[in-house]
Amino acid sequence: MTQWRALTASDLPALAALTRSVLAADGGMPQSADEGFLRGRYLGGEALGAFESGELVASVAVRPVGPAPGPGQPGIGLTGIVAQVAPAYRGRGLGRHLLEWGLARAPRPRVETESWTPAVDRLLTGYGLERTFGELVMTCPLTTGGATLAPAATPLPDGIILEEWRPGNEADFFTAYDASFRDRPGFPGWSSGEWIDWISGDEDDFRADWALLARDAEGAPAGFCVASPDHAIGQAGVVPAWRRRGLGRALLTESANRMRAEGATSVLLMVATNNPGATALYESLGYVETGQRARYERG
Repeated sequence: MTQWRALTASDLPALAALTRSVLAADGGMPQSADEGFLRGRYLGGEALGAFESGELVASVAVRPVGPAPGPGQPGIGLTGIVAQVAPAYRGRGLGRHLLEWGLARAPRPRVETESWTPAVDRLLTGYGLERTFGELVMTCPLTTGGATLAPAATPLPDGIILEEWRPGNEADFFTAYDASFRDRPGFPGWSSGEWIDWISGDEDDFRADWALLARDAEGAPAGFCVASPDHAIGQAGVVPAWRRRGLGRALLTESANRMRAEGATSVLLMVATNNPGATALYESLGYVETGQRARYERG
């Protein structure tokens, strides 16, 4: 018989095990099984778990994800909803129950899934939710048959030099980011300070020596990439004037080679589902899709 109870910090190991089972079945973002990630999703509001014979088989949580409007502004803030069901317990109505529990506590819901599947889409759209964001999760192997692959050689375009992230050039990384992504749908319009803090504010989640800035012959930022210690490319972009010249390929290759030199067996990155040009570049470098993540809101 299914037992339901509130989830607490003591349930984080069980949440991690449940998430790993979901990732194994559906693919998705591997970091979503980290206890630190789960703490942020499940312990920032209200959380509920379903147990069978003491095993956590389904979970749901709600938490504030956006600031409430200021004085004189109508409306209310967004409430994030996360939910998952162990593969062996699907088809029993648990997912529908979890979603209804979350929606009842979220006047303005944003459902977040790090392991998207067509079945998830059918469930959410059936409740009047629309997909507002989607990313492919892609990985590139750096080993084959237990042997490390030889580092790829990708020449830089003429006139380009690379430098690592260091004190004093953070604003130039932002300039490259801003020019690279400003023409993309959903561009957040962050300030330099906001973006720099988001990228490098947590020293345990950032590798300055794997973060690379490309400059042209005049010293202007031409492209960039940033990376984290778990062998993931966080962002990469090329300013419009330098696109289709091999700069993106060179940046990604050099960062991956630095990871490989320290024992990485694969590299992970994520790319918007509505960015086929970038996806084609990543596939040409050996990246393959290993899952999707998405966000849904009410229209």
